[in-house]
Amino acid sequence: NDYLMEMKGKLLIEGGNDTAAYRIFNNLWNKTGDFTYLWNMTYMDLNIYGKVKATESLIAEVVKKPESVFKMVRVEQMEEHLIESIPAKAAFLYMRAIIEAQKGGSAKAIKTLEEVLKLSPTFLSAQRAMFQLKNPQYR
Repeated sequence: NDYLMEMKGKLLIEGGNDTAAYRIFNNLWNKTGDFTYLWNMTYMDLNIYGKVKATESLIAEVVKKPESVFKMVRVEQMEEHLIESIPAKAAFLYMRAIIEAQKGGSAKAIKTLEEVLKLSPTFLSAQRAMFQLKNPQYR
């Protein structure tokens, strides 16, 4: 069951077993083509493994794909107990904006987030990131 495997992957991350979780998401991505699993792996590559260049390359690859506009990524908003369905292109561009902001490119990040919010106006993480970039006192 793909749903149960996804939950197992998330539990493995929480338990610190990133390698096993990554393997599960990779298997799910290969089996289903669901961009959510690619998103999970890319998020891990960036935030756990620190693979910035590989992440940037993958983001560029994903946003070029025509299907990235209509294929969805399930993004969890933990505080709101909500799962949003975001177009894959918006989700991966959001990750690009985060990288740009981390590199000190606030103006580039804001421009990218504007594009994200055009694709997905209700994407909470993008809204928050935009607010924080425009209002540094709330970081």
